[in-house]
Amino acid sequence: MKKLPPRPIVIFDMDGLMIDSELLQSISFKQMLKNHGVTVRKKIVQILGVRVVENIETMKKKYGIKENTETLFKEKNKIYSKLLEKKVVPMPGVFTLIQKLEKSGVRLALASSSNYNHICLVLKKLNLEGCFEIILSGERLKKGKPDPEIYQKTAKKLKAKPQQCLVLEDTQTGVTAAKKAGMKCIAVPNQYTKSQDFFQADLIVESLKSISPQLIFKVIGQD
Repeated sequence: MKKLPPRPIVIFDMDGLMIDSELLQSISFKQMLKNHGVTVRKKIVQILGVRVVENIETMKKKYGIKENTETLFKEKNKIYSKLLEKKVVPMPGVFTLIQKLEKSGVRLALASSSNYNHICLVLKKLNLEGCFEIILSGERLKKGKPDPEIYQKTAKKLKAKPQQCLVLEDTQTGVTAAKKAGMKCIAVPNQYTKSQDFFQADLIVESLKSISPQLIFKVIGQD
């Protein structure tokens, strides 16, 4: 009897991929900066695709803020939590894609640079609790994207080989992390990341609506 290939695993990023959150993130960073005497007028202040703590370290150096990183981290996350409580905007196609992947027998995981509490809040708001076999937050990792640690640890928790996994990402740093982890990756740029270089991606699509289980199987090599 021919041995069946292992079930494919799709690993979702969250911010900018599942939800339209980059502007909310920017608002919370800007409010944090304003609290410390710095006013920034550009629309997006943070580096997209990296962890909050790394953005805070960058901002501290850039604007000469002396407050310790942990205090700023808590302050920023408190502001962002209030914004998420008011409104979470799903990206087009996210619900349909998850439903189709579940029906097709694909395993689902979520690996995000976001705070774990924020991930849980988003999933609750979107009624997607229980959809993901594994949820991994970047806050407890030693290194953030583009380092592959987040995806390597996700595969380890799933007891899966990298070749089984396909990552959905919206940033260049996320794509780089996925490819360094030895995984396939589909890039789904949003309005804030569309000018980034996604040359490493196995495929680039306009939105989650363009992705189907058949496409996943094809990219991962099980068509």
